[in-house]
Amino acid sequence: MMTACGQHDPGWTTLALEPQDIAPLAWIDTNTLVVGHRDSIYRYDLKSRQLKQRLAEKYDTTDFQHSNCFSSRGGRFGINLPVRSTKSNVTIISAPKEQRFRHVRDWSRPELNTEDSDLSIWWNTNPLDCSPFDYKERERKVAILKRGETLVQSPRPLLLASEGDAFVTVDKSARSTGSRILHLFSHGSDAPSRAIPLPGATNSSPDMGSELHSFRDSDGSYVIYESNREFDANRNVWPLTAWRLAPDLTVTRVLMLPGGPWVRSHGLLKAFSCFSCGCSCYAHFDLAGAQGRIYAHIYGKSVGDSVAGVYELTHVKAETHWVQGVAGNFSGPILVSPEGCRIAYADADGRPWIVQVKSCK
Repeated sequence: MMTACGQHDPGWTTLALEPQDIAPLAWIDTNTLVVGHRDSIYRYDLKSRQLKQRLAEKYDTTDFQHSNCFSSRGGRFGINLPVRSTKSNVTIISAPKEQRFRHVRDWSRPELNTEDSDLSIWWNTNPLDCSPFDYKERERKVAILKRGETLVQSPRPLLLASEGDAFVTVDKSARSTGSRILHLFSHGSDAPSRAIPLPGATNSSPDMGSELHSFRDSDGSYVIYESNREFDANRNVWPLTAWRLAPDLTVTRVLMLPGGPWVRSHGLLKAFSCFSCGCSCYAHFDLAGAQGRIYAHIYGKSVGDSVAGVYELTHVKAETHWVQGVAGNFSGPILVSPEGCRIAYADADGRPWIVQVKSCK
């Protein structure tokens, strides 16, 4: 059942990619993807739907501890192949005991790469440009900001490494919607160079359980957004807030992120179905976008298959709604094309797809 903040648009068109065992990794431009295929990485031409230049001859598809990272510029990934074994006619794929990593800074020059054996996993890799960062320096800055009742809500980098570092704080005793602050740091500095207020989209106090993440639009702007795994409507977490920042990092727009169809009242049966740490441990809300368009990816073991998938944030008569264009419970990621009109993803069975957004030309 859809809520008032969720609609379904059957007009999105899908295109199956060939061969069926490729894995979309990143967009290079409007007609070219980076894909994984049989332990190698290739350019993929969308017009012909064919593999083109091989960018890396070896690639560990197991993504041990989320150590692989890909962006439109380049990537960092394991190059020791996964270990394959067969037992009772079942093939088992596991990560190699030792791993080396290749860092390609520019997909147009894949031969100019560096290799090392340092394990850079999700918590010490910048997801925007795949650069490893000094987590000790970041911890030091967090310690400076966490004074008194101040909480740091941004566990991962929010900006490209070339633009310094950024953190979002909130006062735990706050009752004001504008109590979040974006702190900007230069590299090597322990003092923030700028402090930018982040006003809330509603009159509600900030939720202390939210984390602040970001994505970089192809137009050079950033979107910083609240992410929350609590999908129980009884907890009154939603709506959330997002902020669009211009390339000079000034706030240009405050956006409300309403609760979509995935936000429902959880009864006892639902709660009992989520063993261990609760349903929020098995639910995910991620955003991506380009050219001003914003898409949500909803998935997880505790999320109903009918409400999981990809949604577009739309604005109708001053009201914000989510419109579902792709139904399916798959772990992602979703990759938005530079013009914002197409989304590449692999479904729960690993089949690769491109979806064309109906309202986008």
